[in-house]
Amino acid sequence: EVLAGFADDGEDFGDLGRELGEEVVVGGDTPLWTTLSSELVQERAGSFSPEVDGAVVVYSWTPPDEEEQDDAAARETSATRSLAEGLVRGVGSADIPVVGVATTVQPTALTEAYRGEGISSVDNVDTPAGRVALAFVLAGGEPGHYGIKDSATDGVAPPVETLPGG
Repeated sequence: EVLAGFADDGEDFGDLGRELGEEVVVGGDTPLWTTLSSELVQERAGSFSPEVDGAVVVYSWTPPDEEEQDDAAARETSATRSLAEGLVRGVGSADIPVVGVATTVQPTALTEAYRGEGISSVDNVDTPAGRVALAFVLAGGEPGHYGIKDSATDGVAPPVETLPGG
C-alpha cells in the first residue's frame, strides 16, 4: 500500500508531505501524487514529469482558531498542518530556489511560517515590487525574506548586481 508507514494515528502526515514535495521537485514518476491527487488537489494544470528549477509556495489554507475546536477538528487541523509543512520541507530539500508568498493583507504569521520552514518569503506579492522580488529570488537572487512588513528582514527585494556600462 502506498500510504503505509506515513502516519501512525492519522495526526502526523509530515513524512507523507515531504515525500510528495520531493516527487514534485524531482519529476518523472509520481506514484504518491498519482494515488492522492484526487484527495489533495483542487485544481491542476500540466504534469510533474520534468524536473523543476524553482518553486512558489502559496498557502490557501488558514488553520482555524485552535481554542474553538473540538478534538476531532483539532486532529484534522494538526494533520493538515503537518502535511503542508512536510510538503514545503520536501520541496525545500532540493537545491532550487523556493519562495513562500503572501499578500499585503495576509497575516505576518504566514511569512513567519515560511521562515520557520527554511524557505525564502515575499510578503507583498500582490504589488509590483513584490512580484519583482519573487522573480529575482526565483532567478537565483539572494535568498531571504522580502517585502514591506516587519517580517521582511532583508528589505523590499534582493540586491541586484549592476553590469558595467558599455
